[in-house]
Amino acid sequence: MATKKMMLSEQTIPPTPLPRIRLLVVDDEYHFEILLMQKFRHKIQQGEYEFYFSQSGQNALDVFKEHPDIELVITDINMPGMDGITLLKEIQRLYPQTKTMVMSAYSDEKRRDGAHQAGAIKFITKPISLKNLESTIEETIEEIVAERTNHAGTAACLPSAP
Repeated sequence: MATKKMMLSEQTIPPTPLPRIRLLVVDDEYHFEILLMQKFRHKIQQGEYEFYFSQSGQNALDVFKEHPDIELVITDINMPGMDGITLLKEIQRLYPQTKTMVMSAYSDEKRRDGAHQAGAIKFITKPISLKNLESTIEETIEEIVAERTNHAGTAACLPSAP
């Protein structure tokens, strides 16, 4: 029986898949969901991004109860019921590891300061350029992946308990 030797150069090494990033978008304008689904359709189809959508702050917290592994929240500030700043404060209290970004049609210093004090790492002004939003999201995701890698490396280096 003949055996076939495979040279190392002939072996196919599959690329390491990127970790799936879970994002929650909170905006009372329902058409924004459609725009994002269209803009990021390839990353969604490839399994890189998993989007959740909510049209209110309270509903967003309910989504978090079902999916506590959401890593990035993008929220509008002005929404009926719970506003985006209150939502950010709750997310930081309940899920402090989650990165948050704020978007608003109003970009005065008071709103920006309030958003950053509530935990937002980025402030995006509406109307939103989808190209700028994409680069902002991807930049933030790179930070998330780097933190995952650092955390995994640190955990691997920790001594085992006796």
